[in-house]
Amino acid sequence: MSSRAASAFRRQVDAWVIAEVQKGVATFDDLICRLPGVYPTHAYDSLGRLCQSGAISRAEYRRANRRRDTEVAVRRHPDVPSLPPPHPLDYDWRYSPATVDYLLQLAVTATEPGDTIALLGTSSIHVAQLTRELHRRFVLIDVSPATVHQVRKLDAHRTVYRRDLFVDPVPTLGAAAVIADPPWYDEHIEAFLWTASECARTDATVLVSLPQVGTRPGSRAERKAFRSVAERMSLLVREMRLGTLTYLSPPFEVNALAAAGWTGLPTDWRRGDLGILRKTGPNGERPSPDRRDARWDEHSLGSVRIRVRRDPPIRIVEPTMGELVPGGVLADVSRRHQYRKVANVWTSGNRVYVSRSPRVLVRILEALSRGSDPRNAVASTIGRALTVDEERDIARTVGQLNWLARIEGRELSRHGWHPHRARRRTAS
Repeated sequence: MSSRAASAFRRQVDAWVIAEVQKGVATFDDLICRLPGVYPTHAYDSLGRLCQSGAISRAEYRRANRRRDTEVAVRRHPDVPSLPPPHPLDYDWRYSPATVDYLLQLAVTATEPGDTIALLGTSSIHVAQLTRELHRRFVLIDVSPATVHQVRKLDAHRTVYRRDLFVDPVPTLGAAAVIADPPWYDEHIEAFLWTASECARTDATVLVSLPQVGTRPGSRAERKAFRSVAERMSLLVREMRLGTLTYLSPPFEVNALAAAGWTGLPTDWRRGDLGILRKTGPNGERPSPDRRDARWDEHSLGSVRIRVRRDPPIRIVEPTMGELVPGGVLADVSRRHQYRKVANVWTSGNRVYVSRSPRVLVRILEALSRGSDPRNAVASTIGRALTVDEERDIARTVGQLNWLARIEGRELSRHGWHPHRARRRTAS
């Protein structure tokens, strides 16, 4: 991001904040819910700049920066325990219950009984429709193995596909409607649009979630690019409904904000725009993204999801996890953060670490999830007995993982996930 673009974005955020302050916004919590997707830290910085420059008075600053007197209750995710908790590497923000109802109503209204409705990355909608008599065939396509595994256990009709929308073939569905919630990055949006067009029949309605203009610098330019990409996929933008979609902050975002000093914020502050499109003709050429995300192995301890990057083969046995930030929790949820390239261990609570032996760490996680001895698993993998130092490192790593299971298990329980107790092993 250029300094010019960053400066222009700050000026735009300041303009939005001034407008809300002049309307008499009562608290900071209200302010972030009324801004067009501006991250809380950016809104706070804007208030400071505006007060310092004299654009708003000190009284206005104090009012707009005031927090609510009562603690905000955590909005529990409606799909608990039907779905695993979101993981930050999936860019998994889930709709609020009201938004789930709203999108289902739009899709049902646009279709007839017996029609197919394709759901791209919208597992919460698929779970919701399972308990309703909507007389449509719903098909979920999602990339997360954990999500697909969990939903398949609920879906008697087995209308769930695990697909990487960048490379995998997608089913020919002839869908009369598509609901798509892509990660808010250009290449993901393009891949989701191509898949939506591929799944849809001519004249189908396509509902796409998009970031609001205040989400980050360049959002306005990205919106123009979205229209151009949609046109290439024979998707005509009929309408844009601004700020109509509400998301619930996933536990990893709550943790990230807390690490940045923000606790007790409304968990439904994040909004998205809704694009309503119509399929008009043949699909365009499948996009070839310039970059792909790294590959990760995932294992769970209870409901806590831990991912380890697929790094080179085992050379040393030093699996202990080193913190990248004090306390472990990364105070950021953006893909652009520098630690995205450094961390090779990432939890569903947004804790990031570096391990010198990630593949050994995977073997330890596998053993813990089975309730077996991690030392035996590692020794079997490397084909020799462990040294005293290696046994000590494995024991320390087991302690770290048990601590993660406890602390993140408690965090997840506040959001409604009450998992079975993770199996515990020691290596002493």
